Amino acid sequence: MKSELDNFLENVATQPWREDGYRKSCLFMLDCIAAKLAYFSTSEVEVNALTVANEYWRDQLVSDSILTAERCNCWEYHKAINKSNHQQKSENLLSLRIIICVLYPEEDPASGSDYLIDVLDCFIGFFMEKFSDSEELILSSLKIH
Repeated sequence: MKSELDNFLENVATQPWREDGYRKSCLFMLDCIAAKLAYFSTSEVEVNALTVANEYWRDQLVSDSILTAERCNCWEYHKAINKSNHQQKSENLLSLRIIICVLYPEEDPASGSDYLIDVLDCFIGFFMEKFSDSEELILSSLKIH
């Protein structure tokens, strides 16, 4: 039996998500992150990345290139953590992967790709791995957008 999340991901490419769907999806992901922010590390890289993501998706204050630069910073930080012997390495890497999902500029609608579905699928998978009790939070956040 399919879950509500499975049904959502199957229907994401259709109405009403197609129009402005990528932006709505990123707002949904940012809402989920905000609800669990206390469980994310407070590294400067993550704080900056979330600030830029909110400025990009909520306020339209920064450009695609700034969003992309923050994503690159996160991937560099990800590589550094991955090479370290940090005690909470896997938790920090998972948090970064969740944040990275909101740092991709909107796809070209003419591309016809499943980019939106792929990003949402990764986000939900990472989020549920980090917060196994979050299906209800995700579903309620989806209803807002």
